[in-house]
Amino acid sequence: EQEAQERRKKEQEKAAKEDITIERIKNELERQRALRETRLRLLREQKANALGHIEAPAPEDPNEVKKMSFIINTITKLSSKLGTGLKP
Repeated sequence: EQEAQERRKKEQEKAAKEDITIERIKNELERQRALRETRLRLLREQKANALGHIEAPAPEDPNEVKKMSFIINTITKLSSKLGTGLKP
């Protein structure tokens, strides 16, 4: 009887640790999602400012984000060389 109680107690402790681990993973994934959304929003704002347009829709594909970032950086570099005063 006592062994069964100890085994149940150990199983409950293990389950509690797993629950904590799962919660930590969920929190980390949520944090990463929020950072990704912020990064995309900032890229859209930067692109809109660089091009003088209204805010563009965010690309969902990471490759599109890289392309957008490259385009923004290129426009910024060229505009600074041309003296148009666009800022990164």
